[in-house]
Amino acid sequence: MNTDLTTATDDDLARLAEAMRDNNEFIGLPLKFKKGKWYVQPEKQVLNEVRPEDKFTVDVLSYANGWIKWVDKRPSIRHVYRPIDGWILPMRERLPDLDHEDWPLDSMSGKRKDPWQEHHQLVLKDKNNELLTWAATSYYGIKGMRKFIEEFTRGARDHRGEMPVVTLGQAIEKSQNYGDIPSPRLIITDWQAFGEGAAPRGAPGVQRLPSAAAISVQSHKQIEADFSASDEPVERRAEYDDEIPF
Repeated sequence: MNTDLTTATDDDLARLAEAMRDNNEFIGLPLKFKKGKWYVQPEKQVLNEVRPEDKFTVDVLSYANGWIKWVDKRPSIRHVYRPIDGWILPMRERLPDLDHEDWPLDSMSGKRKDPWQEHHQLVLKDKNNELLTWAATSYYGIKGMRKFIEEFTRGARDHRGEMPVVTLGQAIEKSQNYGDIPSPRLIITDWQAFGEGAAPRGAPGVQRLPSAAAISVQSHKQIEADFSASDEPVERRAEYDDEIPF
């Protein structure tokens, strides 16, 4: 028997593993920042607080951003991709649903709320090799993630083949409307190889990423009909919300 036809190479396995991650959905367990503290969520109603001394390795190549459209608390349209694959995050004005009068009413505030939510995410690994996804959707959450990416790019040339080791902290931001706001921070303490589960290198020009114009003409009705037929619970927005009030 010709084993060359049946044996998967390491490259084959890597591509298959990445195919499972190609939509940039959550990897592993959710990592959340709530009211100045970090938590890992192993189950829906369970939050395990992260200790200040706990260390994590960050897979910066996993960094993805984009927009999610929510309909009846369900993510009906999801455009979240990696910038290293050539994705350029569209400005909100380039997306559909610009008429505020057509936005759904928010049950908490009673005001109309934009159905599109900006979304940034990053994969980390704890000391037990458990993969975690931190998703940021608030202003200060996104700001904290971007600040970390900037710090990584400044130090990466001196640490070829390695990823940052971090502790999870916070900074205090000043807001005229909300006072002192805890803002998430990843504090780099060391560098090491990420190891198993790492995202592949970028592939710009290979991935078929949508443009802002393509998103605008996408068939919303069909996608939303697909989600309406689902029996999944509707409380999905909480998975992405890092609970900073704007």
